[in-house]
Amino acid sequence: SLSGTAAAAPVSMDLNEAMRRAEQAASALGPKRAAVGSAQGLRRAADQRLSQPPRIEVEIGPRFRADPSRIGVDATLGLWQDLPLGGVGAARQRWARAASGEADARLRVGVHDVRAEAALSWVDLRLARELEQKRRESLEHALTIAKIAGARADG
Repeated sequence: SLSGTAAAAPVSMDLNEAMRRAEQAASALGPKRAAVGSAQGLRRAADQRLSQPPRIEVEIGPRFRADPSRIGVDATLGLWQDLPLGGVGAARQRWARAASGEADARLRVGVHDVRAEAALSWVDLRLARELEQKRRESLEHALTIAKIAGARADG
């Protein structure tokens, strides 16, 4: 009895179920899954023709002339667009693919580690249960032998 509370029924699961549950509940996989999602966004962002958006420059200032009484205003408007040369876009895409591949690999390794840890825990639990059963059986045999020895000693 657990001091007034009912004991929970034991949960029975096979090795595959233990590994599946561990993979779903492992907090260590959260950042790895987030990195995979971020890497996908990085790949989409790298797949652009232009590396930077266009920019507009406006310059306004006084215009000075030889006649000081005729000062005017000078304005300049410029539109600039950087065009990547030398394979910048392709290099950016290769880098994004590499980062995505690394994130995928880290997630696969993390899943493997979590599943292996769950499998080892499952095996340890199974071993502990079997050892408990063998020790119970051994105790029962020892008690039986003690009763027989006691009966012989009395006889």
